[in-house]
Amino acid sequence: MITTGTFVLTDIDALFDTRLGTIALFDPKTAIEVLRKPEYIIRLHDDFTNIVSHPDWKQEDYDLTYKNRNIATLSYSKLTGMVFGLKKMFIELYRELAGDPEHEKMELIVNLHPYKLQPDEKEDIMLCLKEYLPDFVEIKFAWVSPTRLTPKYMKKRFTHWVTYRFNEWTGLHFNKEISPEELLEIQNPHLKIMAPLLLKDKSHEEEYRRYINETKDKHDVIKNPFLLTMVSFSDMFELIFHPVETYCCVLR
Repeated sequence: MITTGTFVLTDIDALFDTRLGTIALFDPKTAIEVLRKPEYIIRLHDDFTNIVSHPDWKQEDYDLTYKNRNIATLSYSKLTGMVFGLKKMFIELYRELAGDPEHEKMELIVNLHPYKLQPDEKEDIMLCLKEYLPDFVEIKFAWVSPTRLTPKYMKKRFTHWVTYRFNEWTGLHFNKEISPEELLEIQNPHLKIMAPLLLKDKSHEEEYRRYINETKDKHDVIKNPFLLTMVSFSDMFELIFHPVETYCCVLR
């Protein structure tokens, strides 16, 4: 069972912009061009067909390469804004809990899945993160597949989960009706899940953008798919959506 403290599980793909890294594997110059386009950081899905202008670009090739991402992908990937968001969060929590030794313990557990890294490669990532995160945050590594990362598994171990693949995760674990007994077992109102504002179905992009641009009431749960998702899961955990820009490479 989880002990007192702050235990933040984060996907490595949330800390490094492996989407851009995958594009860079295709062509480094194209990755630079993409990063300069505002469409990249305000996108609502990861279909880059209308963002990449290279004549040889094929989205299906990107999808396959990203699915099979490896250390080469990471080597082309830069830190995201989430790293600095976590730094701010840890500092604020530390100030809030200062003087309470039972709650001061803070850990960042980096889920390396799906990457199979050597010890020296893990050390490089550790040193990179230590450069930006507060000294009082202990950094650890884990390797947990999406199928193993069940709501019940997280309930016993983490206070936060920072992910880029929330839609994939819900498809795995919430693709059937949940009984009242199961709901009680997985309810975890103290868990905060942070995810990107990415649509499950890219075909809804035009409709969503029209809603955002034309509707005065941005809190219409029926018409806003992200608010609807937050409300749907509110009995199980607190869901916090961040703009996809937070999960993009930071130019520093």
